[in-house]
Amino acid sequence: MRVDNLRELPVPHTTLQTLVKRGLVAIIEEPADFAVSTTKPRPSPFQFQFTPAQQTALEQIRAAVASGHYSGFLLHGVTGSGKTAVYLTAMHAVLQAGRSAILLVPEIGLTPAVAADLHQIFGQQVAILHSGLTDRERAEQWHRIRRGDARMVVGTRSAVFAPVSDLAFIIVDEEQDGSYKQEETPRYHARDVAVMRARMSGATVVRCSSCPTVWSSGRCPKLKFWI
Repeated sequence: MRVDNLRELPVPHTTLQTLVKRGLVAIIEEPADFAVSTTKPRPSPFQFQFTPAQQTALEQIRAAVASGHYSGFLLHGVTGSGKTAVYLTAMHAVLQAGRSAILLVPEIGLTPAVAADLHQIFGQQVAILHSGLTDRERAEQWHRIRRGDARMVVGTRSAVFAPVSDLAFIIVDEEQDGSYKQEETPRYHARDVAVMRARMSGATVVRCSSCPTVWSSGRCPKLKFWI
């Protein structure tokens, strides 16, 4: 008899371990199935009509990614101005080139919706990482990324450490949000780690915001547009 979840067995854990020691039961660990929730489809960013300023921003990001050298940008625009369409289109170019990208979002609540958008565009190449996953789900996502099965990673601050190979592009969405700062040990700021990881990987990092921090405004070229 096969049981997929040990918690479903009406047997105490100690009894189960005794059966295992006597060779009567075998416990085989397998990766948990994981699927991104895809609800109502949303318009594809590739149907978005870019303004001249947005097209210029996209071309600068694409050129920086293609160069293979570190670059940093601040994508500055009001809410609804098309920042998401710009960086998703840039991510698509990264995937077509066989490389990897990480998209950081500030809160767990935003991750499923963003992951669903990415899944609609990139299919099974998407992996998500955040603290709301179970240990088995997190392990499965980690191994998918490590194997190269998922090259587009979306998650909260800890996703900046995702074990992607050939990293080309990092996006820090709503870069001004305080939740990117890890208060517990080890303490770090995901925005700053993203910049340092991009430097070490020869990748491009784009910080997106409608109200950017002074730190970002003064340290990188600004790609600015409005609706």
